[in-house]
Amino acid sequence: MGEIQYTCDELGEEVDIHFEFNHERQKFLPYNRLQELVVHEKVNGALRDAAVQDAPVLLDFVTRLARKTFLILILMSTVKDKKIHLLRELMANGFTDEWLPVEFTVDRKSQQWTLSSINSPENPTGLLSPEWTRTVRDAFERYQRQIAVPFFDTTAKFYFSFPPGTIMPYLKAPLKPQGRGFFGEVSCYEMHSAHIRFPGSSANAEKPSIKLAVKKANDNADLAKFFRKEAENLNALKNNTTPNLIKPIAAYEINGDKCLLFPWADGGSLSNCWRCWKAGPLDPAGMEWIVNQFRGIFLALGQLHDSNCRHGDLKPDNILWFKDARNKGELQIADLGLATFHQLDADTRKREELVIQTTTPTGTRRYQAPETDGEQYHRSISQGEAQEGLPMLPSQASPEQFTILSEWVRSCDFDASHEVCRRSKYRDVTSSPTRLIDVRDGLRLVPSDSVPVSDYVALSHCWGKLEEHQRFCLYKDNISQLQRWIQFERLPQNFKDAVTVTRGLGVRYLWIDSICIIQDDAQDWEVESSKMEEVFSSAYVTISAVSAKSSLDGFLGERPSRACVQVQVDGKQPLYVCPAIDDFHRDVELGEISKRGWVFQERALSRRTIYYTSTQVYWECGSGVRCETLRCLYNSKAAFLSDANFPHSALNHYKDGRQMLIQDLYERYSALEFSYASDRAVAILGLQKRLARAFETRATYGLFAIYLHRGLLWRRNQAEPIKSIAQPSGRHVPSWSWFSKMGAIRYMDLKFDSVKWTNDIESPFIGEASGGSMGYTGVRTASGAPVVRALAKDLKLSKAELLKNAIFDDRNNFEVHDLLFAVIGCDKDENSMEVRVSHGLIIRKLIENLDERSQGTYERVGVASLKPSQIMDGGSWVKVC
Repeated sequence: MGEIQYTCDELGEEVDIHFEFNHERQKFLPYNRLQELVVHEKVNGALRDAAVQDAPVLLDFVTRLARKTFLILILMSTVKDKKIHLLRELMANGFTDEWLPVEFTVDRKSQQWTLSSINSPENPTGLLSPEWTRTVRDAFERYQRQIAVPFFDTTAKFYFSFPPGTIMPYLKAPLKPQGRGFFGEVSCYEMHSAHIRFPGSSANAEKPSIKLAVKKANDNADLAKFFRKEAENLNALKNNTTPNLIKPIAAYEINGDKCLLFPWADGGSLSNCWRCWKAGPLDPAGMEWIVNQFRGIFLALGQLHDSNCRHGDLKPDNILWFKDARNKGELQIADLGLATFHQLDADTRKREELVIQTTTPTGTRRYQAPETDGEQYHRSISQGEAQEGLPMLPSQASPEQFTILSEWVRSCDFDASHEVCRRSKYRDVTSSPTRLIDVRDGLRLVPSDSVPVSDYVALSHCWGKLEEHQRFCLYKDNISQLQRWIQFERLPQNFKDAVTVTRGLGVRYLWIDSICIIQDDAQDWEVESSKMEEVFSSAYVTISAVSAKSSLDGFLGERPSRACVQVQVDGKQPLYVCPAIDDFHRDVELGEISKRGWVFQERALSRRTIYYTSTQVYWECGSGVRCETLRCLYNSKAAFLSDANFPHSALNHYKDGRQMLIQDLYERYSALEFSYASDRAVAILGLQKRLARAFETRATYGLFAIYLHRGLLWRRNQAEPIKSIAQPSGRHVPSWSWFSKMGAIRYMDLKFDSVKWTNDIESPFIGEASGGSMGYTGVRTASGAPVVRALAKDLKLSKAELLKNAIFDDRNNFEVHDLLFAVIGCDKDENSMEVRVSHGLIIRKLIENLDERSQGTYERVGVASLKPSQIMDGGSWVKVC
């Protein structure tokens, strides 16, 4: 018979060696390895090793039609139980690799299993033999995901619908999208080069990965039609040979995401191209390139029009720049989501006669063209008037600068136009910080109850990534020393600068978190951190050290000089012309400090704030923003996060209701960063307390009593799992709260008045006294943690169906029989009011510290929207902790 060259076990080891990990750390076999592993001698050796009958016939079957299937069976095999003999049965049923991926279904009456293609479910392969046990079926489903990984070829299929659990061959994924718009977001992913083939990709064949643009549609039913429309348009144009029209790669749907694949334009858009060419003079070759590119764009538009196609959204940001080694390349028209293919006789005149309206949207009241994302200019400039102000800024911490700051304070204190900055019912605070820093005649820490009620300044800053010896903090062993004297020279530069500004404003007391809270006393930290609303609401003014990335940096350092040109006009005072630097959005809202979780509520709760940025100083209060250049701005977000009477202005902004305000605030907050992940459950409590009092309700762990049902229906808003946060000893955050996870979340998109809330959920607020501690602090010890009781029901659906309709917080490798479903709300039928889809929590029994007291205790693992047929009747009441 000859020598066996390869055994099944040896071939399985070789497959395992060639596995690679994708961006989600999932193993998969690159497509090019199929050609290397499934060759004549290796297949023949494995067939002989398994002593399979009809080996020559199977050898031909595998090398022509079943390479992937062969490797799946190899991976399923063991030394004592080789599975490749199942090839005979699959071949007899007409099975090929084209059927992958597959699913197994059972006839309930006969208990007979069949195998069918997920892509072509109407063509089952026939009945399966008894050898296809549950273990064999599970192994086949598991390994097929690692072997039958998507391959994209622009000369073949364009549209794909991938089942849940499909492993995508992306090697790298971005931390956040490179661009967002009304219809979706665009991200740069890197795909394994063996899994894609499109014109130009051969040049990158030697590279391990190829950059691709993944355009994901926003999760909105009204926008889904634009995704389908763009996919249809791209499919119709994919064979267009015009070099200046985008060449689509594929369109696919997976786990509810709708995505389009394009080559990545490393030059960005036409706007980026303009900025690049502004850098220097245009040489003849550059001019020729520009003329040729626009000629090509006009020809591409002409070809579109010849096909009776109108683009509908042509603008600089929808023309992409594919650079080459000489920094030129090609400009290509992209974004065909609003393009329309008209019938030949559907011209404008006939459409008007038939009253046919165009379907291309003109935009919304919240839409602004991407071209306006550059530098802003004041509207008065378009009226031929120049902005008046200071051309040269005063020196940092100079008497001139403090004169400006003091005038801002005085105006806010006494001018009638600043009535909004006065105290209101939303800031009816009754306590002050426990400790303050006395900055008069030296520095010392004082208990606030030992001094008369006085004004104080609060510092909002980033601690930064500091070594232990670089921190200046209050500890149990140095509190006596700091109450006697604080050595100014030992303070980090941020704190020194805060002392300087406080004194310059004529205020005696200063509050800094690291000095006024005992950092190694868990009880003191919990108490003081829950008082952030009082701290920032009661502050005379808040100083925000925007330009400082850590406590060591300081914020009163030298700023970049501002160029200024003097223009002398006959008979008049000289004019000074200088670059415009007033950009509050860039300097503050996009600043590093605004990405920090603690700062989010500090801005919302402060009555007024002085921002020290790298360009100038800004003042913000309920009446708007003032610049050190003396310019006055109105910032729409100032009426939102910096409303002195928060949430008064915010409620006017959110016409859809208070629940939308809560959702928007929490979704923003969840995406922010923390030096210590466990702070996530604490750094929002001041804001939660303010909202609870304003809404006259109770709140805990991000959940408001009056919005119980919607508040529980949150989900992760990122591709990566959101991990549980390790809490400090003595603190427990329930799994039903997103406070317990680290990562961005969003709430389920359920239309108002279209969901009927059930009584299958019992509020954690039951039994709480009105206005109790839960309503205000929201953080409890493990022994007093609130519990949600729910009527939990068994599921009756396959794991594939569950993954399609559910979103798990972390891992999804649960067995369906280990999970229960707690229904929170059900869709209403618009006509009959009958229930359709049920929305609720997926829970599982807690396995840690399982004892008699924890029996019937469950934890949340995700959310789902299921049909009644997928949920068992009955159920039992359980505790969700």
